[in-house]
Amino acid sequence: MAAVATTADSTRGTAGTYRWYALGVLTLAQLCHAMDRSIIALVLEPIGREYALSDGQLGVLAGLAYGLAFAVAAIPFGLAVDRVQRRVLLAAAIAVWSGFTALCGFANSYATLLVSRAAVGAAEAGATPTGLSLLGDYFRVSERATAVGIWYMSAGLGATAAFLGGGYVVEHYGWRTAFFVAGAPGLAIALLVLLTLREPPRGNCDPVVAIAPKLPFLASLKLIAAQPGLVHCMAGIMLLAISTSGLASWLVSFLVRVHGLSIAQGGTVVAFSIGILGAAGGVVAGIIVDRIGRRKTYDPRLPARAAAITCVATAILAAAAVLTPSTPMAIALLLAAGLLVTAHNGPANSLFLTLAPTHIRGLTVSILQFVCNLVGMGIGPLIVGLVSQAVGGQDGLRWGLL
Repeated sequence: MAAVATTADSTRGTAGTYRWYALGVLTLAQLCHAMDRSIIALVLEPIGREYALSDGQLGVLAGLAYGLAFAVAAIPFGLAVDRVQRRVLLAAAIAVWSGFTALCGFANSYATLLVSRAAVGAAEAGATPTGLSLLGDYFRVSERATAVGIWYMSAGLGATAAFLGGGYVVEHYGWRTAFFVAGAPGLAIALLVLLTLREPPRGNCDPVVAIAPKLPFLASLKLIAAQPGLVHCMAGIMLLAISTSGLASWLVSFLVRVHGLSIAQGGTVVAFSIGILGAAGGVVAGIIVDRIGRRKTYDPRLPARAAAITCVATAILAAAAVLTPSTPMAIALLLAAGLLVTAHNGPANSLFLTLAPTHIRGLTVSILQFVCNLVGMGIGPLIVGLVSQAVGGQDGLRWGLL
């Protein structure tokens, strides 16, 4: 990818401090998204016991039911993002996925759980394309890695809320109550989005260009496919999604089965590693990349390399954590991996956002979400479950995660 220059920083932007307030509201919305998506990982063990499910069936519940529905809804949401008021679309999506998360607590069979999780996945397909599209119009290029890093901090904070608070709720009140507690905040956040967010002009913080016409769907796909840097960035994020979704979905079960921790203890470890440390690592990485990038003409190789380095380091640390027989060492390595597991988010997604054509940015992000959730969230947890089931015994999950 060659270095490119932009005039966006000096000519345009969202004035004052409102853009930071908007970032805070969008981060809360994404936190709700992360919490409702993550809660399933905490309750796999008690659900499996209650309904006598295999690891393969649990893998479908944790990943494929959610990921397939997400993928089906992703492209329609992306088209809508480029055509309707994004704050209204986001508020409606939050209300729907939060409501169905709560409904999971009323499930009376494996089938009703699958249907409810699929509905959550379909509604949550609107979260990321809407949020990133708004952020691209609130923040200049030189601020985007920082803004996106802070926004993606919600993934860590949502996981923290789900695993830390949810672990206590599951142990004391049961897995059904955990779904009720996870779904409740979304309705308030939906109102906050609807009533307080302003709709920024599209392309507000990008270089001044002629207004592009609305493109047909196939023409939009050709435009996206014609940019190798954008396609390669999408492929890298998709591959990473396979690893991170498989790890996040099964890590509590791994700590319970292999290292003898309780659900609450396993949830606490995951909350601190992927949640708190993951959130911190993501923000710091975005700030560092933006500060280095301000010293020269924007170079897309900088965020690409930063994301790649953190991905390799995460893979090494996570593999070592899975393989070690020592419980203290496994926890220490998971904490180290957690610091880097979301560090790619700011650099990689700010790069993706900058390379995406402004007039089809919502569709471009939705295509990314389509492949990440169909292949990543859909297949990642399922692969872990199937490998674990095939290997069997206490070490089944160890090999599935590896």
